[in-house]
Amino acid sequence: MKKLKVIVPVLILVIISVVLLVYFSQKPLTVASNGKTKYTIIHKDTLTDLNYAYFLKDEISKITGANLTIRTEDSVGDTKGYEIILGDVDRDGHTIDVSELGKFGYVIEVVGKKIYIKGSTEYGTYTGIKTFLEKFNNKGKIVVNKKTYEKGDGLDMIISPIETELKIDGIKKDYIFVHVTDSHLTLFSDDDTKEVKASAYGRSQVFKTADGIPSGDRFPAFFEYAEKVNADMIFLTGDIADFPTEANIKAIADNVSRSKVPSLYVLGNHDWSFEFDYHSQSTKEKYIPKYKDLCGGNTDFQVKQFDDLQIIAINNSQDQVTYEQYELTKKQLENGLPTIIIMHIPIYVDTLAQATIDVWGKPILMGPGGVSPAESTTLFYNLITDENNNVQAIFAGHVHFDHEDEFLPGRMQIVTKNATDGHFRVVKISGK
Repeated sequence: MKKLKVIVPVLILVIISVVLLVYFSQKPLTVASNGKTKYTIIHKDTLTDLNYAYFLKDEISKITGANLTIRTEDSVGDTKGYEIILGDVDRDGHTIDVSELGKFGYVIEVVGKKIYIKGSTEYGTYTGIKTFLEKFNNKGKIVVNKKTYEKGDGLDMIISPIETELKIDGIKKDYIFVHVTDSHLTLFSDDDTKEVKASAYGRSQVFKTADGIPSGDRFPAFFEYAEKVNADMIFLTGDIADFPTEANIKAIADNVSRSKVPSLYVLGNHDWSFEFDYHSQSTKEKYIPKYKDLCGGNTDFQVKQFDDLQIIAINNSQDQVTYEQYELTKKQLENGLPTIIIMHIPIYVDTLAQATIDVWGKPILMGPGGVSPAESTTLFYNLITDENNNVQAIFAGHVHFDHEDEFLPGRMQIVTKNATDGHFRVVKISGK
C-alpha cells in the first residue's frame, strides 16, 4: 500500500511532464506579436540579400509593429536561437536541398527555434519570403508551426494569371493556351554600342517593376507555368522585347527552345526597333530577320493547325497588313476550321477604341477607325470580320490593359495587359 502511495504521485508527475513536453513541442512559435519579437534576421553579405532582409523586416513591422534586428552571417551575436535565416546562409551545418526546384522555388523549414527560408535562386528566396508573410500572418501576428516544412514553385508570387473561357462550335478537344504579351524585356550587354546601352537603360527605367524584378528575369516563369498546366501552346503576341539587342533575342529564344510547350511568336512594334531609330527602313531590314527562327521561318505569317482548330499568326507591327498576308489568310480560311487569329495590334472595336483613347489619347488600333488603314489592311479587316468566315477569336496586346469584347456576335477579341509585372492570361477553349 505504501509503495502504491509512492508510485501514484510519481506516475502523475510523469504524465504531467509528458503532457507538458508534448504541448510545448507542438506549441506554435510566435515570431512577432503586439510590437514584440525575439527574432533576428540573418542574411548573406550581399546587396540583394540585404534588400530581402529589409523587405521581410518592414513587412513584419507593418503586420505586427515589431522591429526585428538584421545581421549578416558573420556578425550574428547571441540570438538565443531565435533566428530567421535567409538564402544560402550556413548555420550549424543545417542543409536544405533546393536542387530540384525551379528558378522561383523555395523551402520554408522550422528547426527548433530557427526558421529557414531558402530558394533555388535569389528569386526563390524572395518568393519564399512572400509566401512566409502570406501564410503565417495570423490576425496581426506572425506564427509558425514547429514542424513546418514547406516547398513550392513560387510562381503564384511572381506572376499573376487571369482566366478566360471560350466555347466554340466544332471544337471536340479541350485546349489550354497561355497568352503573354508586351513583357518589354530590356536586356543589353557590354558589347552593345554606347547609343544602344544609353537607350536600353532609359527604357529599363520606364519598365521598372513594383517588386524590383526585371522583366527579363521574370520571363521564364511564364514557360514554367505553361508546363505546369500542360498548356497546348504559348501565344507570344509581340513587344516581348522592348528593342532588338542580341541579349533580348537570345533570352527569348532560350526560353522558347527549353520549354516543353510550343510557342507561336508574332512581332510587335518594339521588338525590332530602337527608340532612337524607330521603324526606319534600315532598322526594319536589319532587325526583323533576327526573329526569323522565333517566328518559324516566316516573320509575317504562320499557321499552327490542330485536328479541329487552327491558329493564324499575323505580323501587324506597323499597324498594317500586306496584300500577301491578306491572300495567305484568305486561302487558309477556306478549310473551314474554327480559327483563332493572334497578332500584336488589336482591330478597331468601339468599346476598345474609347478605352484606348482614355489611356493613349488616340485609338492605336488596326483597321477602319484606327490608324489610317492601307487598302490591304482594310481587305484583311473585312475578311476576318466577315461572319461567313470561321474566325472565332482574336488575341492581341499593344495597349497595355485587359479588354474583352465581341467583334461579331459571339466572337471575341481578347486583349491582354502587358506582362512586365507578371500579368498574363490563361485561355481555356472547349466545344459548345
